[in-house]
Amino acid sequence: MISKDWRLTVMATMVAAGLAIGTDGLSAQQGGKDKDAGHGDAKKGDSDIGPRGPAGPAGPQGPAGPAGAQGPTGPAGPQGATGPTGPTGPQGPAGLINVQQLLNDDPGGLPLSRTFTSNGGTLVIFASGSGWTGGGDSQIGMGIFVDGTQRGTAHSFSNETSSHKAFVSNALVVMGVGPGTHSLDLFALPGTNTDFNDFYSVTVMEVGP
Repeated sequence: MISKDWRLTVMATMVAAGLAIGTDGLSAQQGGKDKDAGHGDAKKGDSDIGPRGPAGPAGPQGPAGPAGAQGPTGPAGPQGATGPTGPTGPQGPAGLINVQQLLNDDPGGLPLSRTFTSNGGTLVIFASGSGWTGGGDSQIGMGIFVDGTQRGTAHSFSNETSSHKAFVSNALVVMGVGPGTHSLDLFALPGTNTDFNDFYSVTVMEVGP
């Protein structure tokens, strides 16, 4: 028969063992919670990223790359404004100054005399007329004089006797005639006959000096 004191001892031992087991379980459960809390804090730390910092200074520029292919020509732009007028160029040579018709199909015979005025420029004298010869097969014509000096002739050849022939007209270039009034005379060349059946024309044209 088991004594009462022994039973008390066994019961006390079991109660002590149960309390120890309960305490260890609580300690393990609390440890698990603490572990989970630690993991939670770690995850929370990963998601809390601070604001972006300022950009750093730009680095040095790299070397230029090769030139690309030339593109197509673009459309022409609008016309620009007219530029300023350039300086006046040198004066050109003078043109025609004056024209005077001294004889206009006037009848002969020779000599005939007229006057004209000049500004001192170069003269171009156009003269024509006609005449005849009494001997045949001879040269006939007239002399053209300015201020008493012969400046040229207009003549032709006649094969027939007493046949009026036109002198080949001549355009004389006369220089060195000063400003003022001048005389122009037509005289028959030797062997030339003229009368009222012959006609004469003279035009004096003056150009620049």
